[in-house]
Amino acid sequence: MLKNPIYAGRIQMDDWGIDAQADFEPLIEPSLFNRVQAVLTGIGTTQVRYHRNHPDFPLRRFVRCAACERPLTGSWSSGKRGRRYAYYRCPSCSRMSIAKVRLESLFLELLDQLQPKPEYLQALRESVLEIWRKRQTEVEEFKEIRQKRKVLIEERKQRLIEAFVYQQALDPDTYRREMDRIREEEVLTDVELHENRLDELDVEGVLAFAEHVVLNARRLWSEYDLKRRRELQKVLFPSGLHFDGEGFGTPVTCLFFKSLEAESGAESQMVSPTGFEPVLPA
Repeated sequence: MLKNPIYAGRIQMDDWGIDAQADFEPLIEPSLFNRVQAVLTGIGTTQVRYHRNHPDFPLRRFVRCAACERPLTGSWSSGKRGRRYAYYRCPSCSRMSIAKVRLESLFLELLDQLQPKPEYLQALRESVLEIWRKRQTEVEEFKEIRQKRKVLIEERKQRLIEAFVYQQALDPDTYRREMDRIREEEVLTDVELHENRLDELDVEGVLAFAEHVVLNARRLWSEYDLKRRRELQKVLFPSGLHFDGEGFGTPVTCLFFKSLEAESGAESQMVSPTGFEPVLPA
């Protein structure tokens, strides 16, 4: 019982080269079954490490089963004559099992489908730069107004000090009340200046990098190591992907792709993409 994989929901027949997920619910979790095998073979559970981010399975836990929402796992299986096969599987749905090569090929095809046309990229670049320049102008105008207010506040403060200290025209209580009001205005003005500013940003450099990524996503993903593959996946598909056994569901793409979709949908006139531009507090 402890060695038979059928209790973990797998049917293995080495002589026939069969290693498949059973169509019934497993009695024990596969991870527990694997730990038991480690003990039986003398390795010991303390020496067995579970690699959540296994380099052989970059889409592990990133792609979810469309039927039950569980993240897919990945593992190697031994077949006839010692051959090894890599599969992505759903730990809950017994029928969800796909070869590693197949799932990753479909993922690369998805990256190809999302590659935008150069004219859309150019339209997006022009829109973003126009919005950024407009925001810079607005911020500079706002700063100028607030700086003038700070000068007036400082003048009021000096007049109040002069009236209290040198002219002795105010009693202490009146002086403190007026000074508190002035300091409150001063603090509020400083807060507004701090909140309504644009950080130093090389917008053209950021756009160039984003364009490079979306135009070369397939090649970059193929060349990257596991860590950078996962980072790229998360950037392009922040909510992950769902797989139904045949293909991926409609993906939630990153903001850059959404902006491109807005550009490609504008046929009669150029529309500035929403959501991409810097947002200033009201």
